[in-house]
Amino acid sequence: MLISAKRSLLLLPPAPPREMAREAARPLALLRAAADRLQVPAVSMNSPNWRVGLATGRNQLVAAGPLSEVDLAGLPPGTAAFLVIDCLGEDERPPESAWSGMAAIPVTAEMVVFEWLERGATAASRDLIALIK
Repeated sequence: MLISAKRSLLLLPPAPPREMAREAARPLALLRAAADRLQVPAVSMNSPNWRVGLATGRNQLVAAGPLSEVDLAGLPPGTAAFLVIDCLGEDERPPESAWSGMAAIPVTAEMVVFEWLERGATAASRDLIALIK
């Protein structure tokens, strides 16, 4: 399943970037820049009503922070959940052996950005490719 910018909601982690694991800050910055450039709404996990964004015709949740079973169970029917594993600290990342059984599809920030772009040779792709390098 391709991740579409028009159908995605970016769920930001609860901790501000300065408190995040160092290795997770760069991928998160890339996701935030891409969401801003491609008009993907971003909400914080700290917001008690972050699921409201999924009620506006968006049916793909791109989570840049850990998702609990309660979070996943509370999603509207038909919502596809993606967990951006490189936005998680080493201690929060599920082991690769568990990926096939996860309710959220594990992805990387670069995968999300490339799928959101849909095609290259656009102004948005040139801007975001520079951030990836």
